[in-house]
Amino acid sequence: MGRKFPKQTIRDVDLRGKTILLRADYNVPLTKRGQISDDLRIRASLPTLRYLLEQNCKIVIMSHLGRPKGKDLKFSLKVVADHLSKLLSRPVELLDDCVGEAVHQAVRRAPRGSVLMLENLRFYDEEEADDLTFAKSIQRAVRADYFVQDGFAVAHRAHASTHAITLCVPGLAGLLLEKEYVTITEAMNKPKRPLVAVIGGAKVSDKILLIKRLIKKADRILIGGAMSNTFLHCRGFNVGKSVFESGMEKVVAEIYDLAAAKVGAENVDDFLVLPIDVAVAPEISKDFPRQ
Repeated sequence: MGRKFPKQTIRDVDLRGKTILLRADYNVPLTKRGQISDDLRIRASLPTLRYLLEQNCKIVIMSHLGRPKGKDLKFSLKVVADHLSKLLSRPVELLDDCVGEAVHQAVRRAPRGSVLMLENLRFYDEEEADDLTFAKSIQRAVRADYFVQDGFAVAHRAHASTHAITLCVPGLAGLLLEKEYVTITEAMNKPKRPLVAVIGGAKVSDKILLIKRLIKKADRILIGGAMSNTFLHCRGFNVGKSVFESGMEKVVAEIYDLAAAKVGAENVDDFLVLPIDVAVAPEISKDFPRQ
């Protein structure tokens, strides 16, 4: 194991010919027509996939997409599987479930060097409930030799595909997870000045501890994405129908208090930087010009 990363990675174990259950983060943004609008998360996983293919592994990918209520095919991972197939220049077979005998037979029949993808994990409520029985059902279907965690953005969650599954099959870190960890750790422990942190995403609640640490470390923090809507809303601005996280007033106030304690109340807006202009339209569509 490398000194910079404290866990075993896929490079530390002989994986030749093994069956790998890979947790990826393919929760990509979709257009209203169901097309991928940004494939960064898919492309970021390619080094791990290519390394495993070099080892002649059979790869079974699992991920979630969106927040479906039950089996809503609007959130099927088919669009992701098709796009990944183009990026890898090889077939990626999407299975119509993530548990069950049909999944087991499909995985069993697939040759080494093949790539399969389980259907959206969140079609089952048991996924977000960190249900051990559900995790065991996934492993019974796949019969993986190793579980590889490569979804950095979901690794902190206590879900069946991130936590309970590690109780069912030996776990390793993927190359993307290792890269993200090392990059962030080095930036936090030995920052080059000035250190500017850029934070986005949808939820403030997921990143409270990170923001508090960054307030201590960073010279400036830029807040964008849907997260900035939450900050703007809590500061009294009308964000219309834009996505924001409700009930965060006390949390945001605490963040501003911590920032003020560091840089002074008069300098907070230069330290915690929010967007100063926005695009406005009746809805997100090419049919409506934005102002």
